[in-house]
Amino acid sequence: MKLLKLNTVGESVVYLHKLLNQAGHNFHPNQYFGERTETAVKDFQEKHNLVVDGIVYTKTWKALLNSIPENTTGMELLKYGHQRKAVGKLQSMLVELGYNISVSEYFSRETETAVKDFQRKNNFQVDGIVFTETWTGLFAAIRELRKTKLSAQSDFTTQRKLSPGDIASFAHRYDLEEAVIKAVIDVESNGNGFYDSGRPIILFEGHIFWRQLALRNYNPADMTTGFENVLYPSWDRTQYSKGEKEWDRLIKATSLHYAADAVVAAYASASYGLFQIMGFNYGACGYNDVIYFVTDMRESEGKQLQAFGQFLKTNNLIPLLKNHQWADFARRYNGPGYKTNKYDTRLAAAYKKHAK
Repeated sequence: MKLLKLNTVGESVVYLHKLLNQAGHNFHPNQYFGERTETAVKDFQEKHNLVVDGIVYTKTWKALLNSIPENTTGMELLKYGHQRKAVGKLQSMLVELGYNISVSEYFSRETETAVKDFQRKNNFQVDGIVFTETWTGLFAAIRELRKTKLSAQSDFTTQRKLSPGDIASFAHRYDLEEAVIKAVIDVESNGNGFYDSGRPIILFEGHIFWRQLALRNYNPADMTTGFENVLYPSWDRTQYSKGEKEWDRLIKATSLHYAADAVVAAYASASYGLFQIMGFNYGACGYNDVIYFVTDMRESEGKQLQAFGQFLKTNNLIPLLKNHQWADFARRYNGPGYKTNKYDTRLAAAYKKHAK
């Protein structure tokens, strides 16, 4: 890397400004290393226990590169037709930013389209070519996305059990009454996200397992022998076990067929935690994979609350809770059979109790 200091002029200063922006400064990248740049460099050096001289050379460059989400040494030029590992890295970043593309290490037309969209939204040159400016923009976007996620989680993800403050923070964030949140918790899990053993409360649904296997091109009708209590075509409450024995049913279901997609189908067929969200709803809760979803449901009631909030937002259920539309909420949250279990009347009664 080139040595940069006060009054240096050149393209390397543009890149320096972009890296300083990653570190929290606000430059319009340009080719001049002025006094403001020197002050920002000194601030960065002080925070990273470097010699505070305002000169950017080996150690300062290294610290700047390591201060962004990924090491920028892989910022090679990429364009349509390239087949490289760096393309896979690019595609993974685009997926994290919400683009629906394949991660294949091949720079396809769909990748080029996503890159152009990202460039357009960030006022970069829209050419579909990924080089210094676009790489730096991607790193910045990923960094901000992760900061936002951490901020959104910070109020209620650290404790295994919810506190009153967690519920209050959640209610404020989603503009809901605390009594509404407590009512849903009461009805769905009777106030507990975990069994005494530390496992999350679950309910395994054999008819959902049937559907999940079928979605993965299995024929469930040929797989029931020996698994009749975990695999059946329609809902049957007589198959439920009591309490934590539901985990025995889930574990049995995972042993039906040891292919990865069949195991995933089993985990997708149980409901978890305080809010009894079905595993197949992992995407609506902000997860890319059901296994990650289940892992977080095992971690804390805070994570369960976080997933519930995202589920409400994704499915536009917040207005129904705000307006105490219990039947409409129950129909969409618990399914068309909500009347059988009186979810709507139980929610109304629980709300009335907590609203006092």
